[in-house]
Amino acid sequence: MENTRNYYDAVEALKEEAIHVVRSMPRWEPGRQNGKRVETTYTLPINFKLNQ
Repeated sequence: MENTRNYYDAVEALKEEAIHVVRSMPRWEPGRQNGKRVETTYTLPINFKLNQ
């Protein structure tokens, strides 16, 4: 049971760090099409490398 708790603690820590990284980024420019702002979506991959 201890390993399971440690796993979920680590996952939560990684989530928090990902949120911190995204919030630290400069403001994004809105998407534009024909000079007008348009709604866009973007997937921002965040990779973690864990060392033992």
